[in-house]
Formats: sequence, structure tokens, C-alpha cells
Amino acid sequence: MEKLNSNYWILLAGIGLIVLEIILGAATGFDLLIIGIIFIISSLAGMLFNSFIFTLSIIIVLIFLYIFFGRKFVQQKLSIETKMTNVDAIINKKGIVTKEIGKHKKGQVKIDGEIWLAEADEEIAKGSEVIIKSVSGVTLKVIRLGSS
Repeated sequence: MEKLNSNYWILLAGIGLIVLEIILGAATGFDLLIIGIIFIISSLAGMLFNSFIFTLSIIIVLIFLYIFFGRKFVQQKLSIETKMTNVDAIINKKGIVTKEIGKHKKGQVKIDGEIWLAEADEEIAKGSEVIIKSVSGVTLKVIRLGSS
């Protein structure tokens, strides 16, 4: 009877780990979920064979396999790669002025084959090289290459 009760505690612990993972919102990278599932599977197998030693053996083997093989796979699948959007990607890039930029007059700059509206705090002649400092809507804020 003692073995059966121990298996139930393992089963409840597994359910508790899954609930905790849900509450935390996958903050642990699904580790608690997977360990909870391992606990549940192991306890059910232990109940089937009426052996707490069998339950512990399955837990040890499955957690070992998860830690050394499965965890890396899960983390790779959860890895989120951040990529810059078009606008973010052009900040600090160089461009060529295609239409003169005046102090109070927008001009145009060509960057990676695209023409953008551009403004600056100084006059910049056509053909000059500029660096993009910021983007506001569809207008670039630029400075002449070599300016501070």
C-alpha cells in the first residue's frame, strides 16, 4: 500500500509542475512541463506494476535523457531570433544624396537601391555621402559623412 501512495504523490507532483508551468507562462522554457509529464508517465507505470522502485527508475532514465538530449532540442525550437525591420536596419547606414537637402527643405537619399525623403540640419549637395541617424515616418534624418 505504501508503494501505491508514493506513486500517487509523484503523480500529483507531476500535475503540480504542469500547473506551475502554465502559471509562469513558459518562463522556464517548458522544463517544468516536460518534467511534470515524466513524473506522470513514471507514476502511472509504477502503479501499473505496483512498484515505486520502477517509478523512480523511469524518472531517472527519462530525466537523464531529457537533460542530455531533449533539452537542447527544445531550447533550439524555442529560440527566437530578432531581426531588424527595414526602418531599423538602415539606421547608421551610408547613403548618397540624389536630390539636394536644404536646411528647411527635404531632399532625397538613395540607400540599398531605395530612394527616401531626407532632411538635415545643414545643406548637403547632391552626390554627397550621408549617414542615417533616425527615421521619422518616411523621412530620414541624416548627417553628412564626416560631420558630428
